[in-house]
Amino acid sequence: MEFPQGYVLESATSEDIPTLTDFLVKSKRHLVFNRFLYKNWPNEEQLYANCKATVSNGIYYPEMNSLKVVNTTTNKTVAYLLVARVVKPEYLTPADARNEKRRERRDAQERNKRAGVINFAVVDTMLEAIRRLGNPEGDHLEIKHIYVEPSSRKLGIGTALLRECLDRAVWEGLRLTVNAEPNHHEWFLRRGFIDVVVSDVDLRQFAPEHSGYGQFRISKMILPRNGLQ
Repeated sequence: MEFPQGYVLESATSEDIPTLTDFLVKSKRHLVFNRFLYKNWPNEEQLYANCKATVSNGIYYPEMNSLKVVNTTTNKTVAYLLVARVVKPEYLTPADARNEKRRERRDAQERNKRAGVINFAVVDTMLEAIRRLGNPEGDHLEIKHIYVEPSSRKLGIGTALLRECLDRAVWEGLRLTVNAEPNHHEWFLRRGFIDVVVSDVDLRQFAPEHSGYGQFRISKMILPRNGLQ
């Protein structure tokens, strides 16, 4: 996939973790459920820690692929893409199952350490909402995160990253999906993705009465076989 002139796609490494974490923080900071997820919000320290863990997992876990776009003039990273190959549970290999158990143990340890700063009732509610989306397409390639720095937007970098995802999905014979949050939903719609199923979380259960909060929707979207718009 060709990128705009002066930009190249490269694999991310551990050296990129600080920059990519900053990108993910910027994309997550304004999400409304953060004020319920983190105790004593705003809590930049914990938001950064969560995002750093996500970026690190994307680099070290074998089923994930972390990519960056670099401006060849400035040598600065301007975009981030994290994609994962999602396999139906019944198709997991013994090694996959062992890795999943290790993650569950690490998650349990993290809960104990972070109970004072994270509202795990919100975590569990969001995880259940994601589970309700199901896996209608079987094995698939899923976009986990995509971010382009504001100064490098409207150059076609985001669309080029989507085309890179599509090329990889076609090569592996998989469908391309994304679980889109409300602030990204319209962007994916404009590029040809369609809703398959949606899952709503009623934020009123965590908010003071009559405070104006409502439904937070997560949409499982898929790119039709005729490709990007």
